[in-house]
Amino acid sequence: GAAEEKMEATGLADLVELRLFEIIGEGKATRKDFDKQTLSKLAEFTEAEGVEILDRFAEAEILDQVKNKAAFLSGICHRFRDRNDKKVKQDKKEISEINKEEGIVELDDDEKEKLIDLDSFTAVPLPNDIIHYALPVCCPYFAMQSYKFKVKLMP
Repeated sequence: GAAEEKMEATGLADLVELRLFEIIGEGKATRKDFDKQTLSKLAEFTEAEGVEILDRFAEAEILDQVKNKAAFLSGICHRFRDRNDKKVKQDKKEISEINKEEGIVELDDDEKEKLIDLDSFTAVPLPNDIIHYALPVCCPYFAMQSYKFKVKLMP
């Protein structure tokens, strides 16, 4: 009925909405406990993450003592996001260390923004370069003496 329409307006994924209705059905919370802002925060997560957050909410031992369940759920969302941000940073650090061990130099974000497509072109690819495509050029033969691959066209 009316509760379902309000839930759909928040953009919750199907399984997240189903889990929320289960929690309400179990009497652990009421529909009025969840304001639109809190449900919007929950909607920012993937379906699996949203269900996990609601599971943590429902399994909290102090849930029956919590007066402001929206704030409690919001806090779980923030902690979940913080944990994910730390994991992403840790993953980036590990990738950076592996790249360093392999001798792969990765540009930082500022350097990447300064690049244009022309900066990635080379006349002499290195042995470990991955060639995605070739760009044919037409110029005097002596101008391409340093090119690794060339074809001489004759009339």
